[in-house]
Amino acid sequence: VENKISGMTDYSGQDDIEDFVIEANWILAYTAFGEQNYAELEKYLSVEGVQGLHPWGIYLMTVGHRVMQSPTEVMEQDLSMLVMVCGNQNLSQSEKGDVCVMIGDLISEGYGGKSGLTADMARDYYMDAVYCGNEYAKEMINGMG
Repeated sequence: VENKISGMTDYSGQDDIEDFVIEANWILAYTAFGEQNYAELEKYLSVEGVQGLHPWGIYLMTVGHRVMQSPTEVMEQDLSMLVMVCGNQNLSQSEKGDVCVMIGDLISEGYGGKSGLTADMARDYYMDAVYCGNEYAKEMINGMG
């Protein structure tokens, strides 16, 4: 709430501050991703509430894990988390497309056996990404024959 007399901003109530803390951590996480500082990215994403409001952060974290060639267990865990957030209402269509493509890619790369995700399921996730307007997914579908 802006104080009209002093021009200063006053905060009332914990909820407002918590919302700002979540948004600040999201901005820091996204900045860390841009700087390819994946450890910092994960630190900011782990702050309570950040992944709930910004589930696309799981996608960013997975990109980081792929770049760092993380162990199979990490990639399988990322895949499971992506499947869980795929239908999250806080994802934009574009973000959902990114998530679905990443799920398709990870399945295609052989991850997902422990989760019961088989190679033929990759096409379904690519199709979902196509519906979200993801161009890369179209290329993947065309490449599958």
